[in-house]
Amino acid sequence: MTSYSKARVSRLAEMDSVCPPKHTLTNAFTMVGEETGAKNFVLFNVEIHPGGEAEPDLHPDREHCYFVLSGIGHAVVDGESFTLNPGDCLWIPPGAEHGVKPVGGQTLRFAVVTSPPPWVNPDPA
Repeated sequence: MTSYSKARVSRLAEMDSVCPPKHTLTNAFTMVGEETGAKNFVLFNVEIHPGGEAEPDLHPDREHCYFVLSGIGHAVVDGESFTLNPGDCLWIPPGAEHGVKPVGGQTLRFAVVTSPPPWVNPDPA
């Protein structure tokens, strides 16, 4: 069995944010990252403010999941448009070009899960 660290709580109010590459007007907080001992995924809390966006990007060997907490978003995945509302979950398969931005003048807040995490090299298929 794989050895894991002990359980821990991550508090958003105590974290510093970063603006990831290919993002504008974005605050991203790593809620579950490598330092927690997680081995199979990473969890971010992302806030894209009005006028900002996550520009189109793709990750050949990583799947993503967006769970919308508040605000309304417009996502495009491999040319297909999606309107995202609070409570919606968008799954993005590996290799799919994807981008998202807020609409309606509100900040778009969503949780992002990525697997495998960036610190794990995916096995070539």
